[in-house]
Amino acid sequence: MRILITGSQGRIGGFVTRALEPAHELILLDTQPAPDSPHRFFQGDLCDPQLVTRALEGVDAVAHLAANLSPSPQTYQRNTVGTWNLCAAAAEAGVRRVVFSSSINVYGQGRYKIGRREFPPPYLPIDEDVPPRPEDSYGLSKWANEQALRGFSDAYGIRAYCLRLPAVWVPARTEGYAPPPLEKCPALTPTRVIDPWHYIDVRDVAAAFQMALESPRLPEFGVSYLLADDTTRPEPTAELFARLLPEWLSLGADRIPGHAPWFSSARAKADLGWRPRYTWRRTKG
Repeated sequence: MRILITGSQGRIGGFVTRALEPAHELILLDTQPAPDSPHRFFQGDLCDPQLVTRALEGVDAVAHLAANLSPSPQTYQRNTVGTWNLCAAAAEAGVRRVVFSSSINVYGQGRYKIGRREFPPPYLPIDEDVPPRPEDSYGLSKWANEQALRGFSDAYGIRAYCLRLPAVWVPARTEGYAPPPLEKCPALTPTRVIDPWHYIDVRDVAAAFQMALESPRLPEFGVSYLLADDTTRPEPTAELFARLLPEWLSLGADRIPGHAPWFSSARAKADLGWRPRYTWRRTKG
């Protein structure tokens, strides 16, 4: 399979490249150079539709990782226009599959929250059936890109799968992490239910991308949260809520087992057969 990786030089891109290169022909695209890469490489921006068209020639599938990360009006514009260009060119080129690096920030209530109004989810753990309520340009751009992919999937039969990622840790971060005292963490409140509580190791992200790109049973369109099986804290999850956000216990927080996160990765596990291997507590398997 010939696969285009956008954002190939970013934190996740190198790990996805290494996971895919033994079995696939890869084409890389990034705004940053790729010195000494053995793969065909396009340097430029997805906002350039001619570049995107050239990069997609003969491509079967796309791992779409490219994005501006900081919240700003330019972030919204560049992320959404770039993804639209990619989808339009993919439809024209006959691409059959796109796996997209979305974000847990589509849910809202993350580090970029711009208002102080608070609202609880209908239940815990939060899954993909809880409607997103993004509050900043970054989270909104990711949600808009999911909708664009859904539209192109409906119109052209492109299989599109969106992975909503929390903070992505490199191996050294996972293996060297020691949690700070709880009193030095931002309080667990409805304005900060994402950070600094959730994470995933980049190797588990790369594995999920590989599975989604290769799976013969990928749904025509799918969205899933993708997290480590634990939080960043040594305290059990129910204890964290009891101490810091007791009014959410009745939503199901008191039934979250052990150190499990309060966002569910069950859909990714069912759709892809994926399981996270890495945790700061120990490395599994």
